[in-house]
Amino acid sequence: MSFFAKDTFHISLVGRTNTGKSTLYNRLVGKSFAIEGAEAHLTRDIRIHRVENMEFADCPGIEPLWFQKAKQFPVERELIDTVLSQSHLIIWVVDGRCGFMPEDMDIFNIFKRYKCPWIGVFNKMDHDRALLPEAGPRGTWLPVSSSHKLGLSELMDEIQALNDKRCVAEPQQMGEKQEAFKLVCIGRTNAGKSSFCNQALGFSRVQVSPEAHTTRDVIEFSWQLLNDRPMVLMDTAGLLMTDPSKYAKTKTLSVSVLQARRGIERSDLAFFFVDATVGLKDLDLHIYELIRTAYTTVIIVVNKWDAEDRVWKTQGEARETIHAKTAYPHHVLFHSTFAPFKKKLFQRLIESIILERNREIPTHEINAWLREFRDTSDFDPIHRVISLKYGTQKGTDPIRVYFFGKQSKKLTPPTLRQIKKTILRSFFKAFEIRYGPVFFSFRKQ
Repeated sequence: MSFFAKDTFHISLVGRTNTGKSTLYNRLVGKSFAIEGAEAHLTRDIRIHRVENMEFADCPGIEPLWFQKAKQFPVERELIDTVLSQSHLIIWVVDGRCGFMPEDMDIFNIFKRYKCPWIGVFNKMDHDRALLPEAGPRGTWLPVSSSHKLGLSELMDEIQALNDKRCVAEPQQMGEKQEAFKLVCIGRTNAGKSSFCNQALGFSRVQVSPEAHTTRDVIEFSWQLLNDRPMVLMDTAGLLMTDPSKYAKTKTLSVSVLQARRGIERSDLAFFFVDATVGLKDLDLHIYELIRTAYTTVIIVVNKWDAEDRVWKTQGEARETIHAKTAYPHHVLFHSTFAPFKKKLFQRLIESIILERNREIPTHEINAWLREFRDTSDFDPIHRVISLKYGTQKGTDPIRVYFFGKQSKKLTPPTLRQIKKTILRSFFKAFEIRYGPVFFSFRKQ
């Protein structure tokens, strides 16, 4: 299994918990991707972000016990072992206020076996940066205050120097790269999103447990599903509510919600997970609205379909309930993480979605449908408050359609939403659009 892209310089940040690795990681990549806080073991999975030809990996705080008693912690050990064995550079983060602790030296003995270049960082050196702790192993040591952004330029110079040496030794073939197709897994907490990601990738990439909010960050993976298109699969924190302000007492959860929403906005396709043992509740519908308003393709995954206590008895009943409560009939998959992963099914599905998102519909066909829709529609408010004259497609990925005509000043937002829903359902049916989305707006003639 590979964590990094082949053509990048791999940099991993390691250290014991609460040394400020995630804060330093955010400063190095230039954005607040990792969750920061004083809570121990806040980072639970490996988060990777690319900056030009470098990929930075934020690792969870290492516990020496993972390696001393490997049989008791197989997932944690395999995760750290894999990312360090693929790294070109290790940044060892030590709490400069405490100096070297016995756990720090245990961690040094763990990563030195990989024979990888390393740079030592004394973090949290907000004052007296010239007074470096002693009694550490020999090597390159830099004082840094990631919270106050001190010493970061010197650290980046050291990283860039090692990167330049690698580029000279291993010249890269330059060429135009195809943009990755991004997929995000979104849904309520404990709906099975992380289990699905591990199953899709073929190995345990993220932690899975019955505990709520095991996943806290947006974790991105390179998913080798299609041969001719790079793909990125994103796992997100489970949502208990969609309003981050309601998590005011717990900063970690509020940041998790914000990151999940950003993941939706950056995605081309959203796997919306519905727990078959819970059904489609108000929370699920609120999450669905977040996805729908981002104009990303939505595939509804009814997970845990093998559970005996599921809400729906048949797939037909589940589809009928879901379609009645959503804006238009989305494609529904029934999934179980205990069943073999259907790779070919997902390959065909995503290939079809990519083709549909880039579909061009001739203007004369749109207007022929529009004339028929005006003549046959029995939805009375359309005739009273809106007059559609003609339409045309304005873009793809996703499909964008503009309708020109006149609107009544008495048109209210609820009525407009209902009109759009009626038009969308008819448009989807007429042009055999299976996945969506279709972005359309009304314009003055």
